[in-house]
Amino acid sequence: MCGTKQMVFGIFLFMTVNGLAQGTGVSFKDSWANMLAQDDHEKNFRFSHFVDSLNTLVGDLRPDSVNGNMPAGWTNASNETNSLVVMAGVLPFDSEPDRLIWMVQPQSDTGTASVFASPLSSATEALKSHYFA
Repeated sequence: MCGTKQMVFGIFLFMTVNGLAQGTGVSFKDSWANMLAQDDHEKNFRFSHFVDSLNTLVGDLRPDSVNGNMPAGWTNASNETNSLVVMAGVLPFDSEPDRLIWMVQPQSDTGTASVFASPLSSATEALKSHYFA
């Protein structure tokens, strides 16, 4: 194989093994559980791919079906007309700031979620023990 084909195959293989390829049957809950199970170094390594995959993982969720498909520790809210849903969760780290991940999913725009992430400056032990016990 030439270099470009090897690289494309390698990326596809990485995405498939890590459940990031579309149509792999990996759920949002499964991907989140996998991230939670990793140590800080592995979370850092996988983080950008995980965030990129969230658009696919939650792209078809609608405000009326979000509650049953959210991982433990995530929360969501929708507007009065159910035309927009916002989902948020905190990815805990042991030796660095936790990361807040939030997504905005419009009802009319199937398959498109805007995904954002930001490190938290601090988190209370009560919050961590409530969501990540």
